[in-house]
Amino acid sequence: LSYEDAYYLLTRAVSYLYVNKNLPNYSTVRNIPHATSSNITNTTPTLNPSKITISNVIVAEKKSTVTLTAKVTDLTGNLASNGKVAFKINGKTVGIVNITGGVAILTIDTTKYNIGSYTITVTYGGTAYYATATNEGILTIENYNVKMVVEPTTAKTTNTITLTSHIIGEDNKQINNGKAIFKLNGKTLKDEFGNIIYTKIVNGIATINYTLSNTISAKTYTITVVAQGNNYDRIEANSTLTVQKTNTQLILQPQYLNRNTTNTIKAIIVDEQGELVVGTTKVAIKLNNKTIINTIATNGILNTPIDLTNYKNNIYNITIIVGENSLYNSSKATNAIIIK
Repeated sequence: LSYEDAYYLLTRAVSYLYVNKNLPNYSTVRNIPHATSSNITNTTPTLNPSKITISNVIVAEKKSTVTLTAKVTDLTGNLASNGKVAFKINGKTVGIVNITGGVAILTIDTTKYNIGSYTITVTYGGTAYYATATNEGILTIENYNVKMVVEPTTAKTTNTITLTSHIIGEDNKQINNGKAIFKLNGKTLKDEFGNIIYTKIVNGIATINYTLSNTISAKTYTITVVAQGNNYDRIEANSTLTVQKTNTQLILQPQYLNRNTTNTIKAIIVDEQGELVVGTTKVAIKLNNKTIINTIATNGILNTPIDLTNYKNNIYNITIIVGENSLYNSSKATNAIIIK
């Protein structure tokens, strides 16, 4: 119990006993009038004025925490020894703190607040010795400056690629909040259902895996990454995606055909992973180095009819040339036609 509190309790007790006539009647001994409620002055002490101070302008970055400090004294500068201080931001209480050595300290998380200025109100609740006091200051939360670097990427057409960006703060700390989207030549990447692909930023990295469609031809594209978190504004950075044509392989088996029936030349075209190529591909068919058919293979499958009635030999060399397009490089293969 502090001195101020003890003093207050004692004076209130004495006043109460006098008012309720529970003290000895000293007037019979000392010949003074008996104390009554009408001639007893209320002995409630007059509280000493106090004041509370806080910095008028507090500037903090929207990245972690800020410490608010309130100092409580009397009018002559003596520190208040006890009591509590309530902190409010824009009228909403964010903490109530006990005074230690005349000072109340509260640390708040600035990531919960938008960028801008806020009114801080500090209120000292007073004690039996000190009166209450209130003051205000301004908290200004500034943008946390971050930077982003997007990795350049090289890929083959129709491949699944990994796009990666790195986001760090001005103090070189990895960012661990926010989301990012990726764009290709200004067009936001979406999943197979048409939904925008959002990726979380974890340990300073935002990354997605994306399968290039067969409409993306071989050339250089601009990758744009847009990111935003709860303690930094929207940021944007660019890099490049270089798409190269995929090599192909024509798989051509010996063709065993009949001279006097309808025959079909069959072959398949695969990519570097052994998957059938997609789309349409121009194909030229040669017998003994003479082009006899120009046709189209669809999604890697070649089934082309051929008339052999005018071919008198039993064996011919067959060469099939796969044409180059916006997705795939050219290839060719040679084998034999055996005519029965």
